[in-house]
Amino acid sequence: HVLRDLDDARALIAAAGNAGTAAVLGAGVLGVEIACGLAGRGLDVTLIGRSGVMDRQLDESCSAAMTAALGAAGVRTAHGRRVRVLAKGDEVDEAPGRGGEPPERPNAAGRVAGVEVDGAHVCADLLVLACGTTPRTALLQSSGLPLGRGVVVGADLASPADPAIYAIGDCAEPPCGATGLVAQGWDQARSLAARLAGEVPPPLGGATSDAVVKVKAERLVAVAMGESGSNRRVGDRRLAMSDPDAGRHVEVVVRDDTLVGAICIGDGALAADLTSTFTRGTPIPVDPAHLLIRSAPGMAPSGGTAGSLTKLPDRATICRCNGVSKGDIVGCWRQGARSVQEVASATRATTGCGTCTGTVKDILDWVGAAEGAEDQPTSPENAAEPFPAQRAEV
Repeated sequence: HVLRDLDDARALIAAAGNAGTAAVLGAGVLGVEIACGLAGRGLDVTLIGRSGVMDRQLDESCSAAMTAALGAAGVRTAHGRRVRVLAKGDEVDEAPGRGGEPPERPNAAGRVAGVEVDGAHVCADLLVLACGTTPRTALLQSSGLPLGRGVVVGADLASPADPAIYAIGDCAEPPCGATGLVAQGWDQARSLAARLAGEVPPPLGGATSDAVVKVKAERLVAVAMGESGSNRRVGDRRLAMSDPDAGRHVEVVVRDDTLVGAICIGDGALAADLTSTFTRGTPIPVDPAHLLIRSAPGMAPSGGTAGSLTKLPDRATICRCNGVSKGDIVGCWRQGARSVQEVASATRATTGCGTCTGTVKDILDWVGAAEGAEDQPTSPENAAEPFPAQRAEV
């Protein structure tokens, strides 16, 4: 199985009902989420990666805590670079394929009976490939466009060979690099839309500078943001607290009294506080060590302040799952939205991982106080009528 669309998800759920053991090939964010989901359905799950779990976001110092957290969620891990898929005891296919990438679709020669990882056998009667994607640049070999891993584009997202051709998302290779994450795709889409409309496009963030990656799994807390782990710069101050036996690891990266990166495993409340501090750019304690423990004195509050929200630009993304900015939420208030639920109806903000719920409420309170006490946000039960949805999305 692969997991690319809703039909794939339905097929995987149906197959999970008839399986006892499962292997997930690919230990990135999606692989972790799939493995936890299958474990939650009662399967014996092994997550297989090349070197470590979420190695794009997490360095070796986090691996022990992440492995312990996955174990507590019912997922064991295995690592290796040579993987063979077995069916009824016989070899079916080998992954990774040519160029280090998996085959487009799993071989359907027979029912999966197991997986070999560097010669070690992993029991599995259900296999899910979550090995990432590769742009199909072969389609453009004769086009004359510069190609790398993807379609090479400049800071304006246009091809240097033809300024009328743009590329965004997974197929693009911008100067800042590509993360393969939805937040970067949303930023590129907004920038290109403004450019095509003749407006001044918002500046694009770097590949790691503004990214927040949150694992969406019921039994696992893992969040990485900004220039953490191997992405941090020389001279940045790194502070960490690790408790691998409890599956907990907290790491912050500070530059010029600003939180520029963080990793939090195993502590959901602290992860929410760090995300809030990072995305808003709010002041950090004089001693950054207070960031590592939520209850410590001097910890930056998770609730918004008028000052921090005033300084936050309208283009700042609040709901990363659905690409909703501060300006979108302010616009909803001005059109009549007075509750988080009404904003969610209009923009889908808060309907993904839910991390942004507190921030959305803070913005509603802030704009209400700034634009007139008579228009203060009200609770849903006191609203005169529901706010109509402004955006229809599947």
